[in-house]
Amino acid sequence: MKPERMGELAYKLLLERTARRGYRLRKSMSRDIHNHAQQLGVETAELKQFTMIALRDLMGKMFPSMNVTFVSTLSDQRRNEIALLVARHELRKESIRLNGDHDRELAELAQAIGENEREVKQLFTILMRELMDELFPAV
Repeated sequence: MKPERMGELAYKLLLERTARRGYRLRKSMSRDIHNHAQQLGVETAELKQFTMIALRDLMGKMFPSMNVTFVSTLSDQRRNEIALLVARHELRKESIRLNGDHDRELAELAQAIGENEREVKQLFTILMRELMDELFPAV
């Protein structure tokens, strides 16, 4: 799978995950974004734009009648690259429960974002393989 496609899927999956879990707007967002940018190795300004784009897209999905506009200099390609970095970071940060429901859950996610189930599973497999290689490096 090409990195560009991985980034597209990662962005859609992050939006879906955020829609399901919710996003807390708070005063410390600027500091949180700065800290998260340092962890990801990206510029704070880029991550702020990424966050604004994601919130705009999320609000547009949740409240279609609300016209949220935001002008950004962040390209779609860069947005997707950051989404992939965020997805990798979240995968490392959170525990993952491996069980028999993964196929069903991934199929549901694929359907929710309107994407091919095979590609979503392939992205998950690639990210899991990277995580496993990081956790258990070859001796």
